[in-house]
Amino acid sequence: ISKTIFRAFRKFYFQGFKSVFDLIQEKKINSSQEFTRKTREHTRAYLTVIFRDNFSEEMLEIFVAMLDPKEKMIPTTRETANIRKIVCQLLYKFNRYTLEELFSFPAFI
Repeated sequence: ISKTIFRAFRKFYFQGFKSVFDLIQEKKINSSQEFTRKTREHTRAYLTVIFRDNFSEEMLEIFVAMLDPKEKMIPTTRETANIRKIVCQLLYKFNRYTLEELFSFPAFI
């Protein structure tokens, strides 16, 4: 059940995000650095609309990782790289322990 909920969560927010930002088109026309920067900007703007500035940088990284499960975007810090790794593991090979590790981040408290 947790796997289904996590993937439905990703799908729900990804559909909303796609309505304001054409992720596929941007990936085709921009370099990795430019694509990463623009995606972060648009994700931050999207989360601001949804959560009204009540979100953390960790939450931003979780959403960016859900949008980019193949890890094409460049992480900004070691911590963000770790968050991305956990989210990508959950999307490709879900297990309860990895989900609990993700929930240990302050973004979920």
